Amino acid sequence: MVQSATAIGFVKEYGLDKDFKINIEVNHATLAQHTFQHEIELTAKAGMLGSLDANRGDYQNGWDTDQFPNNTQEAVIYPNWAVVFFIMSLLLGMVVLILS
Repeated sequence: MVQSATAIGFVKEYGLDKDFKINIEVNHATLAQHTFQHEIELTAKAGMLGSLDANRGDYQNGWDTDQFPNNTQEAVIYPNWAVVFFIMSLLLGMVVLILS
């Protein structure tokens, strides 16, 4: 599984960062041996966070089974990042209006 840092490097290397953003999924982070929180933070800091998938895989077999989230710690991060992402979008929009 490709980790976010690798995908970000590829997208930026070929000048595609204005056209594409990264989709983060819990199980993809797990398969890359990272935490979901790490992948979100990494893509957000790089300005490449596009969307979050609210499903998970099976931790024991590593398959991407798209199961409903049942880990409270992982599920709680969704609303928090949704609020942060929304506020950041509003602030960016205000900056664009001020500068234009």
